Amino acid sequence: MLDRKTLGEFVHSEFTYGTLVHGHCLAGEFDEAKRLVAEFKDTGMSPGSLVVLHNLMLKGFSEARLVDEAKSHLHRMDCKPNSVSYNTLIDALCSSGRIQEAREELQAMAKRGVAPNRVTYNAMATGLGKAGLLDEAFELMGVMESAGFALTAVTFNPVVEFLCKSGKPDEACKVMETMLLRNIEPNILTLNLILHAFCKAARPEEALGMTDIMVEMGFCPTIVTFNALLELFCNTDQMDSAAELLETMARSKCKPNFVTYSIMVQKFAEMGRMVEARAFLEQLVVCGYAPNLLVCNAYVAGLCKTGEMDLASRFLTVMAEEGCRANTATYNSLVEGFCKLGRMDEAERVLEEMIAEGSLPDSTTYSVLIQGLCSAGQIVHAFMVMLQVTRAVESARPDPATFVKLIEKLCELGEMDRAALVLERMGDEHEEFRVCQVLISNSQH
Repeated sequence: MLDRKTLGEFVHSEFTYGTLVHGHCLAGEFDEAKRLVAEFKDTGMSPGSLVVLHNLMLKGFSEARLVDEAKSHLHRMDCKPNSVSYNTLIDALCSSGRIQEAREELQAMAKRGVAPNRVTYNAMATGLGKAGLLDEAFELMGVMESAGFALTAVTFNPVVEFLCKSGKPDEACKVMETMLLRNIEPNILTLNLILHAFCKAARPEEALGMTDIMVEMGFCPTIVTFNALLELFCNTDQMDSAAELLETMARSKCKPNFVTYSIMVQKFAEMGRMVEARAFLEQLVVCGYAPNLLVCNAYVAGLCKTGEMDLASRFLTVMAEEGCRANTATYNSLVEGFCKLGRMDEAERVLEEMIAEGSLPDSTTYSVLIQGLCSAGQIVHAFMVMLQVTRAVESARPDPATFVKLIEKLCELGEMDRAALVLERMGDEHEEFRVCQVLISNSQH
């Protein structure tokens, strides 16, 4: 880190000290940054230059999310803060959801004769909008206009975002209509927020309508737009529409990204269409992206669903080589796949590997394994596994349906004592307990 020792007798200047203060803040060396600010004051530079260094400190604290330190620093500044000082703190407070404190700083700003500007009002509007304090946000917009500042999409977008995240795209549309009536043009973010909300609500007609509005307003749909629509089509099983959308993306020269390929891999894998899933996975890799755990798990689950267990097992090796570590969900897919094929030795081998690799089996793991053993006719072995897991790990306790199936199988074999023991382990808090009691009772007669 550059400091005064290496500078020697370099000429004192606001730029020199500013560079040093900024650098120390980036490095998290706030005590050294403070020392430099104090040293700068002793050089006799103007208060205007001193406040610039204090503002760099405030920015450093804020970017490091040290909001309390930023607030304390502003209150202890040895020169009068300016609008940048207050804007930095107000924005940090709003970003942290500390709206009341932001209000207080806005009031303190006025008391000290520092006039709020567009940045101040937009920061407050953003905080209020994201906090869902919409009435107050609109009231602030009125104050902003009265102060001579024109409202823009930046001012309204936090309100639109809150409504969209709250599942209220129709109300968000009304806000956009209000903007248009007041000759405030929405930007691409406004439109994408509403489009994404319609996609989340599975309303394709309205979502596509938003793309028409985008084009009419002179905006080109972005990759965010296309991915939202693509996910909608996939979630509603409109794969022909998804394919057409990919062609539209190609024509518009909008290059697919990691999210695009991920959506397609996951959907085709879910549908068991592994040829298509594999093709999109290969494209993802060719484009320089590394599949994440979500994508890998979807692909493994798809292979297991279609009975391609050898491929699924080999893919785990590929995952490990690429630094993508399998988790409980990954192993559960393999256990289920082997169980469905009646390959119980391999299912139990996966369970052993799972534990050895540090992934803890859960309720799904043992439910699938025990039901698989029952289906394979290995009833006594299923009974032993049930005893072991219910004795050892409560979090891995099989689901009630698994208890019912095992009790049924034990009753069919006439293993009434074992069936009663499994019932005891089940616990009477489940609705199925009474059904199993009757089943055991009927089997004894």
